[in-house]
Amino acid sequence: MDWEWMAVQRLGAALVGVLLGSLLPAEAVARWRTGRGTRTLGLRPGAYDTARRFGAAAGALVLLGDAGKTAAACAVARAALPELGGLAVIWAGLGAVAGHCYSFWHRGRGGPGTAVLAGWVVLCLPFTGVLAVVGGAALTLATGYLPLGAVAAPVFAAPIALLQYGAHGPEAGLCLLAGAVLASARQRPALRSVLHGAEPPFYESWDDPDDTGEP
Repeated sequence: MDWEWMAVQRLGAALVGVLLGSLLPAEAVARWRTGRGTRTLGLRPGAYDTARRFGAAAGALVLLGDAGKTAAACAVARAALPELGGLAVIWAGLGAVAGHCYSFWHRGRGGPGTAVLAGWVVLCLPFTGVLAVVGGAALTLATGYLPLGAVAAPVFAAPIALLQYGAHGPEAGLCLLAGAVLASARQRPALRSVLHGAEPPFYESWDDPDDTGEP
């Protein structure tokens, strides 16, 4: 198959991911509850900040929305671009991460991408990806820092994809690492605070609803 056509298909899958990933459920919940956007409330548009401000049910709704839009992007890309096979999920998921972290619909202001990353990893690697997500969750629980666990899941998944995707393993692994880089860049302030010991563990910051970090 012509490599140019395959490149176009990859870009198409990524574009589907960007457009759907740019939809921010947290923004919808914030406007529904207060009539104001997350940024004006000092919130990051993700499940964690939503749960802290509006309660666990609202946070769960955002979590499901973020995971759902990722699954929808991957399903649409897989159906529309069958020649890509599993790579459609890889590229659509990467696009969803990019769209969520740098939302096209919100002038590049997106969320941290925790649920999107986790959902993408599981969709890419339905069985072993769960182990990578569990590893990321374990890192969060061990350190108390959500950003570390969020970006760790795709890093843990990359070598697994290298093995499971056969000839396309390097491509799949690099895409997963690229997703981790995108999320790390979005969470750069929080990660910097972690490195300098200025970021409170999530179980402490939960008690202070005004301490949400940078949106």
